[in-house]
Amino acid sequence: MIPDISLPLRLRVNVPAAGIIGIFRKEAGLAFWYFDDNGNGRWDGCGTDGCLGPFGGGAGDVPLIGNWDGKGKRIAIYREGDWFFDYNGSGTWDDCNHNVCKKGFGGSPEDIPVVGDWEGKGIDRIGFYRNGSWFLDNGNGILEACGVDFCLGPFGGNPEDLPVVGDWTGNGASKIGIYRNGQWFLDANGNGKWDGCGIDRCIEAFGGLPGDLPVVGDWAGDGISKIGFYRDGSWYLDYDGNGIWDGCDVDECFQSFGGIPGDLPVVY
Repeated sequence: MIPDISLPLRLRVNVPAAGIIGIFRKEAGLAFWYFDDNGNGRWDGCGTDGCLGPFGGGAGDVPLIGNWDGKGKRIAIYREGDWFFDYNGSGTWDDCNHNVCKKGFGGSPEDIPVVGDWEGKGIDRIGFYRNGSWFLDNGNGILEACGVDFCLGPFGGNPEDLPVVGDWTGNGASKIGIYRNGQWFLDANGNGKWDGCGIDRCIEAFGGLPGDLPVVGDWAGDGISKIGFYRDGSWYLDYDGNGIWDGCDVDECFQSFGGIPGDLPVVY
């Protein structure tokens, strides 16, 4: 059962270091966040798992999670080029004076927001992907020229491509990648350009059914990001990091976290 949304949800318990799955769900014009804080892959209620919100809820809102100030991971919303950050960690939207708002970083209809620690300094920054090009913020939240912000690519560009971000090598810096109908193309050398499967990394088949959504997280807690996908409430995670689906005995399968139409996966 989902809690009564007439009251704000602010409860996080047993907050993990990394790789915990969650759901962003819009309900009655508001948005709530549900996290599997105990790591068992099931929804156990707000007394055991984590609940945040309301935070977001607009028609085009995209949920994001990052360490905005070096004090721990917190939630955020991207809305048509505008960004709303839970800077104070309350888990609810207060206002731009208590939280932080950034305007006009992205905003074209084709833009897809991304978040990562671009320089490996322990602080996540914003960015967006646009048709194979990547525009990554230097930290001030203002879209500037490529000599000031970071412009990467070409990397991706097919109409079906979805951007993914992770620390594929464990060196502390986020790198870009593309999910394409079950195929993954990861910038293993970190230069921001596609150099082919011999230099970068190609994964041939992890996901791929219509509606599958890519997810990335440090599932094993070893400092290396690994891939996965969300499918109608089920999660399939490449726990051993070999890029091959090895079944639920080797990799991880969670069958009942989310599943309501409109749910979006998030990873803490």
